[in-house]
Amino acid sequence: MRSSSSFKRILLYRGVVDFRKWLSGLAMIVEHEMGENLMTETLFVFISRDRTAAKLLYWNKTGVALWTTKLDREKFHFGRDRNGKIDITAQQLDLLLSGCDISKMKSHAPCEIRRYS
Repeated sequence: MRSSSSFKRILLYRGVVDFRKWLSGLAMIVEHEMGENLMTETLFVFISRDRTAAKLLYWNKTGVALWTTKLDREKFHFGRDRNGKIDITAQQLDLLLSGCDISKMKSHAPCEIRRYS
């Protein structure tokens, strides 16, 4: 799989997904439920109902690629809300796949400085 930082956008679908769906079923969710175009530089992330599996779907310029992971004992954590979609960063995706609850993590607010001396 490509590095998560190589995507222009990463979208986490928070709805319930039937994980028996394969490429075409997930592509239908992307287009009809998420209202997105699959053939962009976007990585689409789906989490199973029981939060023990993740599927990552993207267009690789020659077709659709699907990456899957399944946890043996733990669960993926991304908040309680199971509706809609959210933009996440490559760092948040890496943390999510590592077992961190990305809904509870808050990074420092960016600051602007005019001069540093």
